Amino acid sequence: MNMHLRIILLFFIVSGLTTCKKEVLEPTIIVANIEREFVIGYVEKFSKTGRLLQFEVSTIKNQPCGNYTVKTSWQQSSSLLSLNIDGIAKNSDCIGNAAIAKGSETAQSLSEGSWPIDIKIQNIIRNPGKLSISKGSYQLILESTHGISLIQKELKQIPSGTLWGTISYKPEYAATARVFIEDLKKLTKNNLLDDGEYGYFTVQNEIIKFRDTPADVSTLPILRNQSTDVDLILHLVNTYRLKFKDNILIQLSDTNGITY
Repeated sequence: MNMHLRIILLFFIVSGLTTCKKEVLEPTIIVANIEREFVIGYVEKFSKTGRLLQFEVSTIKNQPCGNYTVKTSWQQSSSLLSLNIDGIAKNSDCIGNAAIAKGSETAQSLSEGSWPIDIKIQNIIRNPGKLSISKGSYQLILESTHGISLIQKELKQIPSGTLWGTISYKPEYAATARVFIEDLKKLTKNNLLDDGEYGYFTVQNEIIKFRDTPADVSTLPILRNQSTDVDLILHLVNTYRLKFKDNILIQLSDTNGITY
């Protein structure tokens, strides 16, 4: 059974629909095999003008090349939010090793309240649900998860003024990493967040775990509250980067959208 017939058959089972219009995709789009699952997550995206919600889509399985991406589309109105996974795109010759394909869509500003949402695959398979936004958190509840998996149902908002990130280092530079953190503490304040999922990291019993960290080096988490001029923090980070550029890796972000 070819791929398109599989999609139509599943659509009959899931939705009870009796007719289905054949989708016509651009030549660069490789239509997703119906057995392939996608992972859906969401994080806050920050800038000087505020914060927005970004939906991140990735394949569970590695794709043959590193330059594959998940092609998505987004529609937003006062009555419905809609995220569609169009397929997997490769717009040039194969580049890079096998890797997970990723894509993302950013919603326009959303007020507090309850927003109906659809997450669809090729505009055929539909997963309806509700995105609830309250002071301090987002919650995504779907009636079905056909072809997709959710990373998290609830996302806590990162409080304004938060500075977060990691310092990764070679084993012999562990002391240098600790000194950097002590120097950073002099420019910032303690930041004790409630337990929960914050998109980029999770907090559980005051233990901070980041989602993406290098696997081949040691890493220390950083979670602070800004209390000084940003330029002082930038100067500190750049001083350590220049002096130890081949031995440590510092990654920091804040709620003003600044990447240090």
